[in-house]
Amino acid sequence: MSTDIIGNLLKKYKYDLSELSLNTYKNNCYKVLEMADQHPENINYFVTDTMNIIEMLRAKYNSPNTLKTKYASIIVIIRCMELDNQSDADKFNYDLSIQLLTNEIVKLSEQIKAELATGKKSKSQEENWLTESDKISIDMHLKSLIKLDIKTPADLIYFRNYVMYNLYQALPTRNDFADSKLIFQPPKKSLDLSTDCNYVILNKREKSVRYLLNVYKTVGTYGQKSIELPAYLYPMLLEYKKAKEQFSTNSSLFLNSDATESLSRNRMSVIYSQLGKIVGKKLGTSLNRHQAVSETMPLDKMKKLAGKMGHSVQEAMDVYAKI
Repeated sequence: MSTDIIGNLLKKYKYDLSELSLNTYKNNCYKVLEMADQHPENINYFVTDTMNIIEMLRAKYNSPNTLKTKYASIIVIIRCMELDNQSDADKFNYDLSIQLLTNEIVKLSEQIKAELATGKKSKSQEENWLTESDKISIDMHLKSLIKLDIKTPADLIYFRNYVMYNLYQALPTRNDFADSKLIFQPPKKSLDLSTDCNYVILNKREKSVRYLLNVYKTVGTYGQKSIELPAYLYPMLLEYKKAKEQFSTNSSLFLNSDATESLSRNRMSVIYSQLGKIVGKKLGTSLNRHQAVSETMPLDKMKKLAGKMGHSVQEAMDVYAKI
């Protein structure tokens, strides 16, 4: 049985990392080893075959952001290996691998910057952008799969997927729902919730839903966030909670196929991406965010108006736009 060599190195030398960042780096590194058919403990592979890794990931992933995240994760673990080794003989190889990966990240960053500057959808975004008709079709299809009498964890999966889709339509957050628990509003006297996870909180008295966000990418900047979710989600989430508790005492919002463990961020992302098959589109939490902002702020109209008024879109938003 393999030990968690990558996790242990990260905890030893990157002890200031959040649990979220640590798990992201760790899971990315193990995924790369798995893709390369390497043993989970063969971390030297990151140094001895860096160019092969780069080529393998280029062939596997089209998204510049995904590639950046994978490369950055490998750099972090190589730095930990260097600290753990302290051998001058190996320092050159460590530095060379880090430089190769850093060069890739720089190129990807320029690519991302150039794409964002155009304000135009990427090819993938164009292909998978949801119309209102798409959204309704997906919702109706996923709902039709839910069994009236949920008797097994396999039956629960359809309900879980329907809930997942609806939550992301209501709140285009990142993969933060994977780190969430589904609970009832605790009594005020015992309202001492851990900050190590997020909470979807059902208020039985008010029949409302609140999302308490503690674990997310920019928590260091914005801190804990409390978000009121649409009230129409309450009946669905209440029934889902009852169904889930038939098979597990695990309060995690989303469970795996046999209802024994919570879904990881990566696994949830894979499942979510497949929910749009009925309309021939691949869903994504990042795409959700692009679409939600674009629907709120129609960039094409804003650019035209800003051009006529003789200022930039940014100036229009910062100076002229009012609530």
